[in-house]
Formats: sequence, C-alpha cells, structure tokens
Amino acid sequence: MGDWQGGGGSDDSVIVTDDNAGSRSSNAEDPDEFPDRTTKGPRRQHLHWPTMDPSPSLLFREPVNRVDRRAITMWRMTPLIPGIVVLAACVALGALVDPARWPAVAAALVTIVLTAFFVAVVPLWRFRFHRWEITDDAIYTQSGWWVRSRVVIPIARIQVVDTTAGPIEQLLDLATLTVTTASSAGTIRIVGLDAEVARSAAADVTIRTQAHTDDAT
Repeated sequence: MGDWQGGGGSDDSVIVTDDNAGSRSSNAEDPDEFPDRTTKGPRRQHLHWPTMDPSPSLLFREPVNRVDRRAITMWRMTPLIPGIVVLAACVALGALVDPARWPAVAAALVTIVLTAFFVAVVPLWRFRFHRWEITDDAIYTQSGWWVRSRVVIPIARIQVVDTTAGPIEQLLDLATLTVTTASSAGTIRIVGLDAEVARSAAADVTIRTQAHTDDAT
C-alpha cells in the first residue's frame, strides 16, 4: 500500500506514492482495448471533468483520463536517440582502439539491452498508469512507472497554468500541461497530452481558478 504524504498547516495538496509498483500489475485497462480514446486526427480524447470534492477519497480510484496514445512513441524516442549515439560511440571505439575492443563490445551489449528495455517495455508500462482528471475543485494526476504517485491539487491552490512542448512533443503534436501551486507539491506536469487538449485544459483550469479567486473575495 502506498505511503500517504500531506503538507502541514494550510497545505491542502495530497500525495501518495507507491514504491513497490514495479512488482505489481496496474488495474488500468489494456490500452489496446480502447483504441479510439487517444488517437490523432478528428477523434479526440473523451474527457470527463465531473464536479467532485477534492478530498483524499479521490486517491481510492484512478483519474478518468488517459494521456494521448502518441505519448508511447514519445517515451520510446526519448531513450532511443541517446541509445543509438552511445552504441555508435562504442562501435567506433572498438574499431579504432584495439585494446578497448572487448570493453567496447561489452558496453555496446549493455547499451542494447538497456535501450531495448526502455524502448519496448517502459513506455507501455507508463501508458497503463499515467492518468489525469480535472474537476470543479481539484486537479488529480497519476504518474510514474517504477515509483508511482498520485497527487490531488485543489484549484484554489493553483498559481500558474501553462503548456510546454519540446522538440519530440512538437513533432508528435503533443504538449505538457504545467501547473504551479502554492502547496508542497510545487509544480506538477501532465505529460503526453494532445496539444489541443492541453491548451483547452489550461484555459479551463484558468477559468476555474479565477472563479475560486472571485468567490474568495
């Protein structure tokens, strides 16, 4: 069971982590069972933003929205590119420096194994667990692949909302939703969102935050 972590004083964020997630299977559905949830083109994610109390009870269920399925490709490209560079360096070293041939071969084999694992296994593992949800009162995220975490951030604690997209994300028409808070959670990021969905979510959270600010005054 995960360890509950909560901020002290007026900190309303709730965080739970699971250090043993690598040895347990996720309760999320098989991504192949829902091929239309996160596909590129006219079919977009079916987002669910119900009204809900931002209490720790949220943590007893998963957020309802998956990240976009193209996030799998992004998570594959991220380790693949440096893996290819390191492998090429090992091959060049082994070919040009005779005393370093066998160490270079060993390093190349290790690089191949690690790259294959992080390209073939980890992205699917992450996709099964990464989820997010926006309610009237909170943002609920679930992320990680070995050490997994669930975070509930009350809308009233949010300070800044924006979207970012690195080179690989831009290539795949993806974006990251970044939320800066006044809680111990600091900045949370929801990666692997469709770029249009990320922009819409940022606008929606901004409106909800402003509504909470107006109500407080």
